[in-house]
Amino acid sequence: MHRRNRLLIVDEDRFARVTLAAALRARGFDVQVASTAAEALELDDLGAVDLVIVAVTADQPDGIEALSSICVQRKIPSIVLTNTAATRRLVQALDCGVTVFIEKPVDVDGLCASVARALGASRPER
Repeated sequence: MHRRNRLLIVDEDRFARVTLAAALRARGFDVQVASTAAEALELDDLGAVDLVIVAVTADQPDGIEALSSICVQRKIPSIVLTNTAATRRLVQALDCGVTVFIEKPVDVDGLCASVARALGASRPER
């Protein structure tokens, strides 16, 4: 049986977490959510996460911690959701290996396309 891709959304904004999780689940993804990096690290099955979507905004500094703790150490691909006020944090995100940035408010179709590309690029060749 084929396992659905598991995504983790880390965003302090509850509305954003719930909305994105519902949209991605409707498109066939298995989605977990966390409001902070610490909460994300407490998830017992982080090893099964295929991709992390993390908010990095000027007023949400926790996103860089999530990128560093989860994505870099475990070599999990990531997508950053951001606003234009977070320029300094975006440089930090680049240092964590992020290659996809999506500006808030998020276009769900664009996010899904980016998720598919990131998951395809992270799969080993067979």
